[in-house]
Amino acid sequence: MDSVLRAVNRVSQIAALAGDTQVGDGGSLPSLARQLPKIVVVGGQSSGKSSVLEAVVGRDFLPRGTGIVTRRPLELQLETAADPNAREYGEFGHLPGQKFYDFEELRKEIEAETMRHTQKRGTIVSPVPITLRIVSPHLPGLSMVDMPGLTKVPIDGQPKSIVQELENMAREYVKHENVIILAVTPANADLATSDALRLAREVDPSGERTIGVLTKIDIMDPGTNCRDVLEGQTYQLRNGWIGVVNRGQADINSRMSMQDARRRELDFFQKSKDYGLLKNIGTGYLSTELSERLISSVRRQLPNISGFVNKSVMDLQKELEAMGGPAANSRGEMIHLVLTLCRKFETAFAKLIDGGKGGGELILTVFEKRLPDSIEKQPFKKILEVPYVKRVIEEADGIQPHLVAPEAGYRRLLEEALGYLKDPTEKSVEEVFVLLRRMVDNIANSDDVRALRRYPTLRREIVTAAYRALERFKEETRKMVSIMVEMERNYITAEYFRTIQMGKMPDGKVMYTLDGRPVTEEPEGSPEEKHYKRIINQVSGYVREVCQQMTQTVPKAIVHCMVLQAKDKLLEEMQASVAGDQEAALKRLLGEDEAVMKRREALTHKLDMLRRAQAELTSVDVRQRQPADHLQRSDRGALCEIASLPAMSVLLRAARSLGALPWAQRSGSLASAWQPAAAFSSAQAAPADTPHYAVPEGHQHSDLSDSACNIGLSRRKDLTLRQDVRLTVAGQQRTLADLFKGQRTVLFGVPDCGKVCSEQHVPSFLQQWDELRRLGVNKILCVAVGDAAAADAWAQKVGIADGSKIQVVSDPNGAFTRFLGMEQGAPDAAGARSLRYAAVVDDGVLLKVCVDKSPAEAQRSSAASVVEVLKAMH
Repeated sequence: MDSVLRAVNRVSQIAALAGDTQVGDGGSLPSLARQLPKIVVVGGQSSGKSSVLEAVVGRDFLPRGTGIVTRRPLELQLETAADPNAREYGEFGHLPGQKFYDFEELRKEIEAETMRHTQKRGTIVSPVPITLRIVSPHLPGLSMVDMPGLTKVPIDGQPKSIVQELENMAREYVKHENVIILAVTPANADLATSDALRLAREVDPSGERTIGVLTKIDIMDPGTNCRDVLEGQTYQLRNGWIGVVNRGQADINSRMSMQDARRRELDFFQKSKDYGLLKNIGTGYLSTELSERLISSVRRQLPNISGFVNKSVMDLQKELEAMGGPAANSRGEMIHLVLTLCRKFETAFAKLIDGGKGGGELILTVFEKRLPDSIEKQPFKKILEVPYVKRVIEEADGIQPHLVAPEAGYRRLLEEALGYLKDPTEKSVEEVFVLLRRMVDNIANSDDVRALRRYPTLRREIVTAAYRALERFKEETRKMVSIMVEMERNYITAEYFRTIQMGKMPDGKVMYTLDGRPVTEEPEGSPEEKHYKRIINQVSGYVREVCQQMTQTVPKAIVHCMVLQAKDKLLEEMQASVAGDQEAALKRLLGEDEAVMKRREALTHKLDMLRRAQAELTSVDVRQRQPADHLQRSDRGALCEIASLPAMSVLLRAARSLGALPWAQRSGSLASAWQPAAAFSSAQAAPADTPHYAVPEGHQHSDLSDSACNIGLSRRKDLTLRQDVRLTVAGQQRTLADLFKGQRTVLFGVPDCGKVCSEQHVPSFLQQWDELRRLGVNKILCVAVGDAAAADAWAQKVGIADGSKIQVVSDPNGAFTRFLGMEQGAPDAAGARSLRYAAVVDDGVLLKVCVDKSPAEAQRSSAASVVEVLKAMH
């Protein structure tokens, strides 16, 4: 249960750092702090609250003085160090990672942080707590809150509202059902006037959550005592009273040690005829009683806490997704968001072009109907009439009559006729441009890019940038089409023209004029008219062939120069520009409604806090939540009556965690205690030396006989469902869905990036790379727990930094390793690291895990073992 209490304490620290406290209404967002069991110490000023806390801790570390000394709630998290010789230290939530070994420095930091915060708020007191974690081998596991002392009358320099402020603050902390109230009252004062008891009665009328503490017993008037109170005769509390004797101010001034104070307290009670036979006296009894009650409360509340966190994460995630996802804060996040939305826009645009209806088929209509119709409607007949042709022919040769054929006249007629192609071809370019612009508008208003609705400025910028790109592509396409027309006008293919004069192609195809008559048809009229009509037919036939050719080549030019360019480079310029924008310009792009923005920021902040809390709670094995009284049967035979391995695993691991089964050591294997044949689908029982480490739920069985595998396919586990777990790849955090979805992945965990990792584990996968690829593996990941920079440096050292064959990813906080059940050592122990393992993940689903019995070897988790597993699967 110590690990559970530590996890709850870490969750409490996460909540405090996120500004989630037990005070205030919390708005419409769920409050995690209100779900956490804790002991809240309340009492009047100078009632001895701080002395009680210091006596429990056994150290001087709280501010001292007159008046309001404690001006902010102090959330005190006491943890028992695993090493009995470990050095005591304290760590503040606002200074994570900085350890204070001098408790006098702790006192100074409490005072300094209180001053910094209250001055910033412009108040004397504040409900925002200071979180302090103290780790010592001599401390019980407790989570306590020291509240500012209650007062009845403001003194000089204090606002008149201070009395009500202090009471309201204390009430907000103690009113929640999961709080144990430690009501501290001086024994030399009338209980009827106790502010602590009055407040406790108000919020806990049944007294189920209240424990009374009497202080200053040693300075009661001579001839008086408080035995009747401690025995529950004068003032009854369901959980009773505890009497303590703390140091007085003179003792503190003379620097009396806590050990001496404890001895003096014990001596006082033992020698007193009034209290000698009582059990509920002394700081030691107080510590034990509080620890037992808190652990009982944690055990009772943990399922509710986990359920609350999981439900809150889902609810907030759903609301955030409905709003379009979390807000981008840093410059990098904003650039990433803008580029992502641009890519989504481009993808939707390309899909519309390729998808047909409303897109591609409209462009095809331009090519197959509108362009040919427009060419056909050109006024070719105006220049293919006898008088006009006669004038052109005569003017073309000037004073020199043509001897055989009027070549110059032919050329002028062809140039003029082909010039009519310029208008319909450029009109086709314009029509396709209009269609593409219309598609941009349709995409901007479609559900494919609904996230853009959050950012009206960015949406306008994207549409404008798309318009500019289309204008540029249109101009380039217009030039290309115009050149194509001029090419036909400026160069008459002589051989082709001679073929037209003959009236047939080499393959026998008959040539026709624009109005559908054969080119060789003998015209009617006078000899002169026949001569000019034959010229008209030949020119018309050539123009007809060119028109047919242009109806095929112009669409190709439009598609190449405009449609494909729009598909590939619609927002290229904007993306290049955004990459260089500063934070102010990016914020302008991502500007949105202020109320929506504030709500999204609040949701993102709260969701991040809850996910971190979820990861901490997940690290605690659910089997440790079972009450110890269900595991008191230490008889092996009775336990072996249970028929299923999952049930046996639950009981054994819970028993080890609670110390109920001394024979089931944490370092021992389950197989050494019980080896049922049902452990594997094959009839052969697991070897006695097969390690049974903590594994994900549903993976206790193996349906493959390969002894290298400890985890199998009996129930599949989709890793991508854990959206809160991240791995660092190339300096960027990636979700499990990003890494594993849509491909078959082999990943292997390295304990320490040491010699075995560098010389055996990694080389085995390099050697088997081709075989793994043949078996359908798309990606090989090497998971290292710890700092990303250190992992990258190691990857450089072993020659896999380029990621071409093996990609090194780091698990900075060990969340992924704990999620797989592959962490060795306590989750919060210094130097905790990964077991040596290899796993097969197919489309995000964990299929197989192979674990070495010792991190010093790389046998069962080697690439050769994985190859055998994959072959068995096939």
